[in-house]
Amino acid sequence: MVTDLLDHLPDAKALAISLDSRTRGFDAENIAELRQEIEARGGYDISAIFIDCDDRILERRYVQTKRRHPAALKDHSIHEGIVRERTIMTPMKKIVDRVIDTSEFSVYDLRRILENQYHLAKEDLKMRISVMSFGYKYGMPNHADRVDDVRFLRNPYWDSDLREFTGKDGQVQSYIKSDPSFDNYIAKTQDLIKFLLPLYKEEGKSYITLAFGCTGGKHRSVFTAETIADDLKSQGYDVMTEHRDIDH
Repeated sequence: MVTDLLDHLPDAKALAISLDSRTRGFDAENIAELRQEIEARGGYDISAIFIDCDDRILERRYVQTKRRHPAALKDHSIHEGIVRERTIMTPMKKIVDRVIDTSEFSVYDLRRILENQYHLAKEDLKMRISVMSFGYKYGMPNHADRVDDVRFLRNPYWDSDLREFTGKDGQVQSYIKSDPSFDNYIAKTQDLIKFLLPLYKEEGKSYITLAFGCTGGKHRSVFTAETIADDLKSQGYDVMTEHRDIDH
């Protein structure tokens, strides 16, 4: 399967493949043979890493995340699953180039080590930003990294001529922009986001969701989200815009 993947990606500059005890036909000898087969093709610089962890730390991580160990048989404990997996995986240590013990690591520590080893420059790790609008009356988004409440802005809903339009329409946008606090709020929010994004990126986040909410999610939050998204796009960020409740 790996060799087939290489055949379908002839122009790939780098490729990471993750294998664990759940991989069909997993066996250290088979993996060693696969590596030899790829090396025989020529043109590939292969580096194999074994990600390890102390059993006690690993068990604690499974308890904290409330996940069942994939190698644990039915009605068996996490510890028994770890022991079973280690029996399967340990022979791999003999054929890899490096063993990384993550016992004292956070997920961000491991990311930094891999970035340094494979010369992944921070500027090459592009952050994807989702900017969304929503209506509080339909519930807050539970996946957002940051939520702004823009219900302090003038509400076009109370203008019968604007009620059926949305924050994407020019007349609604002009109405909201006429609020004396709008421009100042946007400027301060843009400054804060510009300050926060590099910090999020430094911590290893590659995807972030910024949410803006008003009462119904049709006017103020929509225009605010559009304004913020346009600013981020102008800075070269990969931005996706979503208006969750615009059609309610």
